[in-house]
Amino acid sequence: MKKGLLSILASALLVVGCQNYDDQFTNLESQISALASTVAGLSQVQSDLQSLSATVASLQSSVAQTVDAALAAGLADIDAAVASLEAAADNAASAEDVAAIQAGVDANAVDLEELLASSSVFNGSIVINSVATLNAFHSMGSSLAIVNGNVTFLVGTDMDMTLVQETADQMLTITGDLSYTSNSNTIAEVVFNNLSGTASLTLEQAGGYHFPALVSVTNLHLSDKFESTITRVNFPLLSSVTSLGTDNSTNHTVEFTKATEMSFAALAYYTPGTLVFKQKRGTAEITSTLDISSLDDVDALGEQAALDLSISGPNSLSISNLDGKGGSITLDGVDTAVINDFDGTITINDKVTNFTSNNVVSLAGTMADVVTLDITGAIDPNDTADKSGPAIALTQDDFDTVTLAGNLASISIDDASRLTTLNITADVNAGSISLSNNGDLENLDLTGSKATGVTFNNNNRISKVEINTIIQKAVAKGSTLDGSVIVTNNSDLEELDITSTSVTVLTITGNPLLATIDATGLSAIGATAKNNAVNIFGNLLTFTKAKDNTDTATTGLGLGKAGDAGQYTTTSGFATLKTYLTLVAANTLASANVYVDVIDSVVGTDGVEDDSDVTYSSSITRDTTTADAQQKVLVLTANTADQGATAVTAKRSFLYSGTDAFLMFANG
Repeated sequence: MKKGLLSILASALLVVGCQNYDDQFTNLESQISALASTVAGLSQVQSDLQSLSATVASLQSSVAQTVDAALAAGLADIDAAVASLEAAADNAASAEDVAAIQAGVDANAVDLEELLASSSVFNGSIVINSVATLNAFHSMGSSLAIVNGNVTFLVGTDMDMTLVQETADQMLTITGDLSYTSNSNTIAEVVFNNLSGTASLTLEQAGGYHFPALVSVTNLHLSDKFESTITRVNFPLLSSVTSLGTDNSTNHTVEFTKATEMSFAALAYYTPGTLVFKQKRGTAEITSTLDISSLDDVDALGEQAALDLSISGPNSLSISNLDGKGGSITLDGVDTAVINDFDGTITINDKVTNFTSNNVVSLAGTMADVVTLDITGAIDPNDTADKSGPAIALTQDDFDTVTLAGNLASISIDDASRLTTLNITADVNAGSISLSNNGDLENLDLTGSKATGVTFNNNNRISKVEINTIIQKAVAKGSTLDGSVIVTNNSDLEELDITSTSVTVLTITGNPLLATIDATGLSAIGATAKNNAVNIFGNLLTFTKAKDNTDTATTGLGLGKAGDAGQYTTTSGFATLKTYLTLVAANTLASANVYVDVIDSVVGTDGVEDDSDVTYSSSITRDTTTADAQQKVLVLTANTADQGATAVTAKRSFLYSGTDAFLMFANG
């Protein structure tokens, strides 16, 4: 079908491409218009075929129960003809083909009408709107198994509901429309236990809508007049429906806020492209269930067709059939949801507690009540512009445990005040990992993660942090390997380990309890020298002794010069910064403000400890503008002067470490 129609368009385009005349464009427009008309006609043919096929299937089911051999034989012939027409529709290549198929459909519909008229079938419409009509049709019993016409129930409080139920149970197939209306919410629910097929279905009653055998229907309209009483909406075998809705048959929404049970378990596709299910929100005490286990985003031919699906209410939901291309899933009020292998937009709104997905290409929504989030990001296979996967920005305060993996553009978690556990293994390939203002965060694991940098700011409960993210370039064209590690204002942080490298910007400030650092793996400053900036101060990093040794010709050229014989002694792990700070000091374009926070003892050049030279822990100076000279470990102002000029304005401090001691150069 598609190949034939597309070949017409391709031929038209080829003609225009070769001649390039204005009149050929007019001709092309005419052909495209004709093609559009053909496609529309084919769509109608497919719809009519679907309806005819469903009716025949329903009748065959009824015949199996009524044992009408003549009718069965006639239906078999029509069924074979329908199959032949469906095959022809798949290969239609012109308007003439479509017209011929439509003629065949119409002819088979006429044959079906004639077959039913000549068989033991109730021919004509049924209207049950009084006690008398109820009694009359009830007395017909099994002769109502197949109704070749419309059926209308208008049920009042004066009717015997046992008789109404028994009459409904006799009906197996209705070729026309079924309309059932109850005029009071005190009237008991009626179940059409055996009805397998009808054309359109319009329902209005209290209690619920339960059709356990219904396989096909064209339009399904479920009235919400008695919504406060509706506890179930079940169509478990319904595999074919053209359009459905609650307020009307075309709003594509099944919404009953008191229903704890919904089932459309056999529904494999819904071609209008939008489908909404809303029911009572389930709790531990009262469970709400939704069964859409067969639903796929395909059309009647099994080809992918975008579907926007919205769901609210069930305790749990698992979706893995949907492809997702061009479509979306929106969740609200679902306690636990799992969406796998989905390539569309996922929106998580309020009252979703636990969410898991192995293939997130787009994530949105309030996520206000999510406690556990476990997602794997993915690059959108349907978007050639996507090179990184989705950006993840979490700000809500109900998160407790978050796990992020796969491909992500960036990660920002800010003000998630109840977050306790965070695991990131993601390849953050367009930006950085930024974690700020998460007051309950106690467990952080970045093992396996990749990003352009890590920011860890104002997370006030955690005592130890290991930053082992692999620093990488962003995927954007022209990106450089210039990582950043920023650890600031974490009130309870006592120990910091850094194994990330290629770090251009390093900031460790305002962590009042930070006394231990291990930067063994920090061995490169990044690619862009002019951006190299290091700030380390305002922590609790302590030197047990600062010794201002007298310089000699063999040790150095004086205070602040390479080879200054002064020494620091410490067990804080500061010595592990040696490799990195040596590279920074050698970079004439770098800036640095590296200060020790506490010095327990200062020994002057005379070899005598001088209390006036030391900032004791009882009066720690954390301000770089007022720090003592002995606290300066590496202080640099970037040299932006012409490298050939005689004046060099850079100031330098430098450190060199042994196992537990530093040779010190400090600005005067």
